[in-house]
Amino acid sequence: ADVQGYRTGDVLYQAIPLFALQGFLPLVASALRAGGAIFLADRFDAAELGRASRRFDFTYITLWAPMLDAIMRLPDDEQPVFPALRLLTAGGAPLQPEIRARFEELVGVPVSQGFGMTEVLGVLVADYEGDAPWGSCGRVRPLGSTDMVVLDDAGDVLPPGEVGEFAVHRSCGMVGYWQRSDLYAEQF
Repeated sequence: ADVQGYRTGDVLYQAIPLFALQGFLPLVASALRAGGAIFLADRFDAAELGRASRRFDFTYITLWAPMLDAIMRLPDDEQPVFPALRLLTAGGAPLQPEIRARFEELVGVPVSQGFGMTEVLGVLVADYEGDAPWGSCGRVRPLGSTDMVVLDDAGDVLPPGEVGEFAVHRSCGMVGYWQRSDLYAEQF
């Protein structure tokens, strides 16, 4: 709740599947813990979001990048309105700069990007300020709980700015797949 910056009275629109950690822990559970309310959509529907935005003053929305394009394809009279929106995060795929710019103009707040994994309990990097350059998902979050490095093919740590495979360590994370030790051994 603290990392996401939730406040008492926040109203979240939630259309991300709850089986994904992002859909449940950082959104639903954390917002409720902070005293917020959730509009839980059965599934994402751009036109339904437009209608719901006229009934509820959403303050926080998380969407997957392709959902932004679907919203922008709506006719003008079906476009959502967000007079109270404070934060909109987008993930699930790289967000094209032109889509991001058009959507920021529509909603009036920076679109924050991020990257995470259910296996390490959610968000690893996020751009809550909305100022990360194209191709970046932002900064390591939450600070102090995550160690992340970039490795070369031999497994050696590379200096900043180099391309390689990232490795992450957290004090919290999964210990295995439920009743699937074979799958855990294959993946890890």
